[in-house]
Amino acid sequence: MTTAVSIVSLNACGLPFVRPSFSARAAEFSRRLDELAVDIVNFQEVHTYRRLALLRSHLPSLPYVSSAPGALRQPRGGVVTFSRYPIEPSEFISFARTMRRTRLGTALVGLRAYSKGVLVSRIPDLPLTVANVHLSPNKDGDWSPSNRYCTLLRAQLSILRSRLDATILTGDFNLANGSGLHDEFMADGEWRDAFDGDDRPTFHAEFLPPGSSPSRIDYVLLKGGRMTVDETRLLFEERVPIGPRNAFLSDHVGLYVRATLNYRAVT
Repeated sequence: MTTAVSIVSLNACGLPFVRPSFSARAAEFSRRLDELAVDIVNFQEVHTYRRLALLRSHLPSLPYVSSAPGALRQPRGGVVTFSRYPIEPSEFISFARTMRRTRLGTALVGLRAYSKGVLVSRIPDLPLTVANVHLSPNKDGDWSPSNRYCTLLRAQLSILRSRLDATILTGDFNLANGSGLHDEFMADGEWRDAFDGDDRPTFHAEFLPPGSSPSRIDYVLLKGGRMTVDETRLLFEERVPIGPRNAFLSDHVGLYVRATLNYRAVT
């Protein structure tokens, strides 16, 4: 049997101290997602239940929500999944043990690694297992193997390789396409990049430090041969009218993939 599935990945809550407010931006990008009739949305940086409730109120067409409870009464890791289909209880794979892989000068990023991880959600009606990840940031924008953040990110990628069992993996990898670590992760051919060959940046240059170059750091990866990519798009690339100003909906753009899922029906 085959069925069409559409999925979006978006780091939604960037720009926490920039106007317009998250509530105004969320209302607009949710309206646009609803118009696309998306089946699954993986959000990153949903760091409070208030923001999660706000997203739920704007996405009635995606009534099923997956998240893991965090220690500070917030969605763990800031990763949440919205679905048109029922979702089974989730697993959260933590990157907490990668904290010890940080080097001098990266202490704050290392501390935040405690809360980072990947949310794994099973959607039995399709059937499909979806993973939503947010890796630690590379504050230098330097993707060379000698960079001070390389060891931390390599350790997190190692956890993904060794522990993750999913059909689709999406999220903010904070890892430039074509960098050494990216190539290491993709080298064994286990995952296919739905945007392979598309090098358009997924982080707006306006929010980078002076002299930095934008990169594609967000991904939709597919495992095995069960899914055929039919369409890909970048979403929210341009400023849009929000209240009295034109503004970006996030510091990241969204990734949209429509694919055909091949599966065996259970009788």
